[in-house]
Amino acid sequence: PAVQGQLSEVLISVERVCKLCSDVLEGQYSTEGPIVDTSDCASFLFKSFEERLLPTVLLNFDQLEHPEPFVSLFGIARHQFILCGDIAATFAEKLASAGFIQMSFDVKIKFNTTTGHQALCSSVNGFLESMCSHLEKCEQSSTYAKEVLHFALPSMNCSASSCLQFLTQRATGSMAMGKAHHGSSGAASLHCLQAGTLALFYLAFTHGDRLVPCGALLQALGGFLSLNPDIHMLPATMLTHLSVLYAIVNESGLNQPHQALKHTCVQTNATQILVRGLLRVPNPASLFVPHATLLRWAFSQEGLVKDVAPAWVLQWLKLLQDVKSREDRDSKLTTDFLNLLEELHVALECLLGMLTSDYPVDTAPILSVIGRIISQERVAVGSVSHESISTIAGTVFSSLQRAMLLQRVEPLPDATYAAILQVLVKLQAHNMETADLKLVYQIASIIIRANLEDSVSSQSAKYGMDFLRGAVQQSMDQDGNCQG
Repeated sequence: PAVQGQLSEVLISVERVCKLCSDVLEGQYSTEGPIVDTSDCASFLFKSFEERLLPTVLLNFDQLEHPEPFVSLFGIARHQFILCGDIAATFAEKLASAGFIQMSFDVKIKFNTTTGHQALCSSVNGFLESMCSHLEKCEQSSTYAKEVLHFALPSMNCSASSCLQFLTQRATGSMAMGKAHHGSSGAASLHCLQAGTLALFYLAFTHGDRLVPCGALLQALGGFLSLNPDIHMLPATMLTHLSVLYAIVNESGLNQPHQALKHTCVQTNATQILVRGLLRVPNPASLFVPHATLLRWAFSQEGLVKDVAPAWVLQWLKLLQDVKSREDRDSKLTTDFLNLLEELHVALECLLGMLTSDYPVDTAPILSVIGRIISQERVAVGSVSHESISTIAGTVFSSLQRAMLLQRVEPLPDATYAAILQVLVKLQAHNMETADLKLVYQIASIIIRANLEDSVSSQSAKYGMDFLRGAVQQSMDQDGNCQG
């Protein structure tokens, strides 16, 4: 008790300082005197929270018998998103990956019969709302989850497994959830609670925080889909959350055959409803989020392979081109995309198919990604298979030949030719056969008509010359082998 009292006093004091510092940073205090620099104070408080306060509370979690320390802890945690400035989104991802959503449920349940439970829930819910808001910013998505959770969380002061019950109840009225946040009693409507549950579970599961067993979540999602077969009428973000969660539990079931057999009927019916609903969405690209699990599931569904899955691959490609992305996030997005293409051959074939089809897409970014896949660094560590390299080679050859045939009618930009030639040069490094006379002639024609005063065109000529030198070397090596 003495330790708990001392800890509570420290946390309450720190929370007050954090609030004051946050208010100053947000401009809530005006003064005619010199502006106080709070950056050092904010940095100190953030570091103290991470290195001292949080570990101390977690270490004594089971011994703490009153909610007061946790009321202050979650209040302090919420202020950190203001104090840590530019790294707030990264901090949110760190907390989510460390299981803080699960911890939030555990704390509310631990003290659900004690005095001060309402204040605790208010503090925890405020923290969750702030954290989820920054997690959404990481995905560059809308503020849908934050808005829904603002209304839903006060009615979600129960265990995570109890929240699944919201999904298995039939809601009446419009499917456009989130518009009517409250029912007649003032409490969150069932529509809102369902949307809030999907949003919170989505953010938890995509950060490795398994709030409930996948089998239980599958049952709840199956029940929701059975009660709401017209899922194409859901808000796009809610349908995205539903689809990603379903893909995660579906993949988990494949990894645990005994669970997959147990839930086969539920899974089959739910899958059919979800696939039909996704096909009825006018713009499937609007549902996209960069999660490899979602793409793996989409490519495993025959009904989604033709239109929906390619649209999502294209959206991921476009996302990589977004210069507004933060560099570290950009790097992870690129790595995840390359890993997906290397591990899922059908996804790679889909991307390559866009090079030789009439699919309305700029081919230069595709070729840039392909160049990354076959880079010496990734091949050296065994990330890409010989089968993938062979597939890429055949498609790039066909792409160049198609471009050359159509150049008089619809010539490609010089940047595209440069990208094709750069990939061909990289393929030579993998001992792919490139000494084909037709191919050599086509590349020679690109070099001849290149405008050396134009930087992009001259780049094409440079790659073309590199390729021809490699082709000559390959031919000489083959002649030497034959004579030997």
